[in-house]
Amino acid sequence: MSIPINNAPLVNEKTVELAVRAAKKLLTDNKVEKVKILDLGTGEGINVEKLYNQLQTEHIPHEIVACDIDPTVFQAQHISTATFHAINLDKEYTFGEFDIVIATEVMEHIENPYKFIRDSVRHLKPNGLLLVSSPNVANIYSIAKLLFKGVPSMFHRSLHSGHIMPISPYL
Repeated sequence: MSIPINNAPLVNEKTVELAVRAAKKLLTDNKVEKVKILDLGTGEGINVEKLYNQLQTEHIPHEIVACDIDPTVFQAQHISTATFHAINLDKEYTFGEFDIVIATEVMEHIENPYKFIRDSVRHLKPNGLLLVSSPNVANIYSIAKLLFKGVPSMFHRSLHSGHIMPISPYL
């Protein structure tokens, strides 16, 4: 079963590929018996679906914990190796330690990206992998929009737009 993508943001295929490659390495190096993955800001659960399909194909034992602020959006409840938790990533949360933590297109929705990174790292096992992506506000179109309209591409003056924190390459 695949998840319909209804106006969902583009999924970073490279993130899923890197996570699966890291999971394989953890197993082949005999470091873990089951790979634990945390998907922060999962949305519809597209990363969960893609990870599950690839990890099943590769016969990699795994557990996926997915979380998002809106439980009504999550569409991957059918995946037996995944659990969902409704949480606000701006608040404190604890799920234990994970081999891989994924945050695809999430950090720009968070009020304090520094705290978000600290919280994400806190959930990593030693030598764990953190995969984070956010919209590129340093591209030429975004810079032009910033110069002429006062906000970078994909961001709006309204806090209701969802994107509230542009993440620069420096950050």
